[in-house]
Amino acid sequence: MSLPRLMIVLSVAVSACGAEQAAEPAAPPAPAAPKVDIEAMRLKAAQEIAAEKAKKRDELRAAGTGTLTKKKKVGDKLELEFAFDNKTDKVLMRAEGTLEIKDEAGTMIKNLKMTFGQEIKGGKTGKKKGRFPIKPEDTDDAAFAKAKLAKLQIEWMPRHYRYKDGTTMMAD
Repeated sequence: MSLPRLMIVLSVAVSACGAEQAAEPAAPPAPAAPKVDIEAMRLKAAQEIAAEKAKKRDELRAAGTGTLTKKKKVGDKLELEFAFDNKTDKVLMRAEGTLEIKDEAGTMIKNLKMTFGQEIKGGKTGKKKGRFPIKPEDTDDAAFAKAKLAKLQIEWMPRHYRYKDGTTMMAD
């Protein structure tokens, strides 16, 4: 094959392959997937759970509350008197919860788990007493023993109420 003829064949071959045609534009990039902020989702879920728990505690507090009514040091023990106000018209058979006790500055110094197991008629108050040892090496015990009752911040954190008619209320 002669050189001019070879050039023509190559020229036709290149044209047939589309070497001279313009390249097609690239497809646009796919849209980015939306970013998911997992920490924000966790925070929101935790806030919703805390709000639901607070709502249930408020419902229980509307039905009854526990408190510390007397505190007296007797030797190496504290003599404490507790009261539970049944604010319903039902007979309460059992109330369980925790008294969170804070000093004047709002610093937690004691958590006392409480169970009122006696029958308390609707609209009435039940009382109970107990003696608790003071551990001198425990700074919270020492602070609790020294603090005047009137200066303590006491919050009832209800957990469970059971009534004579078989109904119950639970905070969590």
